[in-house]
Order: sequence, then structure tokens, then C-alpha cells
Amino acid sequence: MWSRPGLTPAQRSLVTISVLAARGHLRPLREHIQIGLGNGLTSTEIIEAIIQCSLYAGFPAMVAAMEIAADVLDADAPGAGIDSRATSDERSCARLSASSQEQGCCRGGSRCRTSRAAG
Repeated sequence: MWSRPGLTPAQRSLVTISVLAARGHLRPLREHIQIGLGNGLTSTEIIEAIIQCSLYAGFPAMVAAMEIAADVLDADAPGAGIDSRATSDERSCARLSASSQEQGCCRGGSRCRTSRAAG
């Protein structure tokens, strides 16, 4: 599948990440985010794909996917503007808020400490 013509490896990774996130397959999602980074995807492209999926697959599934993405992306680029003391949920919220310019996406609402709020 990965060597078929028509899509680049990065495009295939983006499709795979989107489907895994939408279906709630979180264990393989972690691996495919790492593969996607290796195939040339940026953190922004990965996060935006997950945000786009939330419109069609449901917000709860995307929050879970964003938590996985935040963990993988934080491990790939430590200190990328996310408070390392924050919980996984809060880091996910910060990434989501920074990308979509929305506040209060954390399950706890007031616990959301986005990079915009801190700056």
C-alpha cells in the first residue's frame, strides 16, 4: 500500500493518522504519528488533520487523539511551547487552542492553560 503511486508517503501518513484518530485506534495512532514525522509531516499538519476530523468523527474521539499527538510531539520536540508540568489533557488543550484559536477545550474548562493565556 505504501509504495503505490498517487500519494506521497507524507500524504499517506496524513490519511492514516486521520482514520486512526477518527476510529479511536489510539495505540497504532502513536506509531503512525511518529512514522508521519519521519515521512516529512509537520506537527502543525498532524494537529490540523486531527482538528479537521473532529468536525466529522466527534470531539471526544479527537480529544483522545490529541492527547496521543501531544505526547508524541512533545517527545519529538521537548519544550515546544507547552508547559511540561501540564497533564496530558492540558497539553492537548494547549496544542488544540493554539492551532484553532479556541479557548476552554479541556474537559475541566478552567484548567485550560493555553500558550496564548500564558503569554
